[in-house]
Amino acid sequence: MMKISTDHGSKLQKQFFAECGRLEIIPSPHYLIASIFSQELYHYCEGDLIKTYIISSSEKQPSCLQDSFGTPWGMHKIADKIGDGAELGMVFKQRKPVGQKYWEYQEQFQDERLVTTRILWLKGLESGLNEGEGIDSYNRYIYIHGTNREHLIGTPTTLGCITLRNEEIIDLYDVMPCESLVWICLS
Repeated sequence: MMKISTDHGSKLQKQFFAECGRLEIIPSPHYLIASIFSQELYHYCEGDLIKTYIISSSEKQPSCLQDSFGTPWGMHKIADKIGDGAELGMVFKQRKPVGQKYWEYQEQFQDERLVTTRILWLKGLESGLNEGEGIDSYNRYIYIHGTNREHLIGTPTTLGCITLRNEEIIDLYDVMPCESLVWICLS
């Protein structure tokens, strides 16, 4: 895994504020900055770094296009939170718990990319980039969620979503309000 300088998050935070200014968006008290380059997610509250998470983004090139299976970039917000009280490792299909944890699946399904534990469903805020016909992050079902492939966290392996370890998505889910900003950047 590549070593990222300790001030990478600080540089991205300055860029986040610049993006908020450009888009005329007031920063939310809690906000997330996801770096596709470093496979890290920075959680800030009132300007202070709370925690850095190792993530996975898309296996394919980042992309805002529908059916590209690339992680979209740009400014987003948490539109919906799904999974209150679900058990750690619970599998979701079409945003509904299926009643099984991923390790209870038959062996032939263990390598599937499953949505587990919690879902933060993202809505793009940049018309023409990640919001609108053929590019809409919400309509593409772009989430931040848990995964059955925790051993691959830190490498690009998803179908467009951002994944975290299951315990970490619970921690993040519990403190992130709906409407909180999520800036996904390429750097």
